Amino acid sequence: MGVKIRYLAQSGFEFTDPDGTRIVVDPFLYGDEAHGIPPSPVTVPELAGADVVLCSHGAWDHIAEAFEIVNAGNARLACGSEVGEHAKRTAGLTDDRIDTMVSGTFLEVGGVRIKAYHAHHVSRINSNGVYITGEPMSYVLRFSTGEKIYFAGDTSLTYDIKLIGEMQKPDVAIVGIGGVRRNGRYIVEMEPIEATYAVEWVGARLAIPMHWVPGTGADEEFRRALAERLPHVRLKQLEYGETLELSRELVG
Repeated sequence: MGVKIRYLAQSGFEFTDPDGTRIVVDPFLYGDEAHGIPPSPVTVPELAGADVVLCSHGAWDHIAEAFEIVNAGNARLACGSEVGEHAKRTAGLTDDRIDTMVSGTFLEVGGVRIKAYHAHHVSRINSNGVYITGEPMSYVLRFSTGEKIYFAGDTSLTYDIKLIGEMQKPDVAIVGIGGVRRNGRYIVEMEPIEATYAVEWVGARLAIPMHWVPGTGADEEFRRALAERLPHVRLKQLEYGETLELSRELVG
């Protein structure tokens, strides 16, 4: 039995370790038609049994349903200080339910170790009329099987990714390849060709794309760029709600 990766939607994933530990990250479930993001088939009650809900930063499409999931069960919220403060202000969460993360810190839950790294982005939240800021993050998750997943969050391309690869040597890279629509613009942090550089620099053998508006062609562009630049890297594009179980054939 291997690590299971379930794609929720946009940048949202659920990771399940063979020991039963469940980690949810950036759970955007309800979608947003105005921004081009369809809803997820996965519901909040399905995720209420998670052990940790992890947020990469304070953007609305990354916090999304995180607080609701935490309040629906016994999960802890692991996030930057700005997201934690927003959770206390708006969702009634208390300090004993929040694990504050900053780049360099790590969190261990069950057989999973979560290491935080800085993401080249911004994190700003309008929390009841007060703007609060903090550090955006990416994460490397190491599972009880020894496999590692690099979750890029909303980072743009930066040589920090190369250093993360040299130190962590992740098996899987989950990278953004697009963005969201807003006020007539398509806001993109990392274009598909840039995402292939991120996969190369981090050294993963399996690439999973995230964070793009369906129908923009970003997924096909990423597929072509990856095949041309990194033909040895496997690509797995997941549908919303689809689960992938890692195996030696995929990441070996």
